[in-house]
Amino acid sequence: MVTALYFVGWQRVPYHPRSSGPFQTLLTAAKFLTIGLGPAVRSVWPYSGAMALTVLGFSVLRVLDLWRTEPGERPRALGLFCFLGALVALALGLGLGRNGFETRYVTLAIPIWCAVYFVWLLFPGPNRPPAGAILAVSALAGVWGNTAFGLQYAAELRGQLGSFERDLSAGVQLHELLHRYGPWLHPHQDTPGRYLGMLQRAGVGRYAGLRADSGLRVELIDLRPVETAQLAWGPDSVARVQGPNPALLFRLPADRFVEGIRLRYRYRADDGTLPYIGIRWKPASQAAFVPERFYKYSPTGDRANWERGTWDTIGDSATTLTVWVGDTVREIGITPDFRPGTFRIDELSLVVEDR
Repeated sequence: MVTALYFVGWQRVPYHPRSSGPFQTLLTAAKFLTIGLGPAVRSVWPYSGAMALTVLGFSVLRVLDLWRTEPGERPRALGLFCFLGALVALALGLGLGRNGFETRYVTLAIPIWCAVYFVWLLFPGPNRPPAGAILAVSALAGVWGNTAFGLQYAAELRGQLGSFERDLSAGVQLHELLHRYGPWLHPHQDTPGRYLGMLQRAGVGRYAGLRADSGLRVELIDLRPVETAQLAWGPDSVARVQGPNPALLFRLPADRFVEGIRLRYRYRADDGTLPYIGIRWKPASQAAFVPERFYKYSPTGDRANWERGTWDTIGDSATTLTVWVGDTVREIGITPDFRPGTFRIDELSLVVEDR
């Protein structure tokens, strides 16, 4: 009943990748189950997947045989079967739209291998297959690869966040911290931008010394785009999205070095979904927009945060996005979603040094 009620008012995360079909779902689920043995299994895929599914399949058959041949063990057999089934269900759920080899899923997949171990420890069967030995050899074979991956990731993480902590202690301003370390803090810069400020005001640890932004000013951009595509642009700065690839292009009088680009907007989709906003920028010397100069906002989290970005802005009437670019800008391109809806720009501005 609780599971059913969970889906009341549920909405799919907008623009999250989806499985291309049943085969892709099963393949991703198999990857998820396999990575429970550690990231090293990725280097020997699909052989690691074949081994994992074989052992898992025989484990399920052993539990079913236990139910059939030993009535006194049926409660335990049922418990093991339900546990294995729950983990397989999780794998299939992830297969609908996730990356099965995402390393943070290792801890989610480990329990199924614990269950497999207990199946063969408790009920080895008349032939006593060496399932425990197979699991032990698999674990030992992955020790070096898993350890090497962990050390490499730890070094990279320590390098990035260690530099962040040093810059924080050295008094680097907040917007510069977000520009340098944003991807390591959160996919959306506004989220750590506001929450780090909360930590500073609360006097939490070294965040108490966070240097707030100063010496910056905002310059409004004329809300008359030089080009539009697949949308109707009205005099009240409202875009009515009409096609799957809508775009707005704003051009500055000349190249400007800016610290950030700020967009304040209101959005309403015809189907009630939440938006995907894309912001691109480039200098005059660059012929076309490139992925390196691109920022997207695709909602994540609960519904209220989807609409406003952070918890402390839920009550706002519009959503504000600030992209800290630290770059030279001549043209700014905005993608106001990919499906029919109404997109109103309240403000588009540059954040520059106050000289």
